[in-house]
Amino acid sequence: MAEYLQFGRSVYSVTGLGASLFQATVVTGNYVMGYLTVLAMTVVVLTLNKLLWRPIYKRAAVKYRMDV
Repeated sequence: MAEYLQFGRSVYSVTGLGASLFQATVVTGNYVMGYLTVLAMTVVVLTLNKLLWRPIYKRAAVKYRMDV
């Protein structure tokens, strides 16, 4: 919603997955494109978790471990 806004007769949009999702499902009714956009979002999130956040978490868990 933040990437695609329709106010009166004016349409304000920027490029991005959110705008693509909104335009595909609400504006044009192209649900196949909506599903592909959700799939792209899922792939991006899973990739970031696997390649970025998981190694950072493991490093922090080892460094700041508390032995009781």
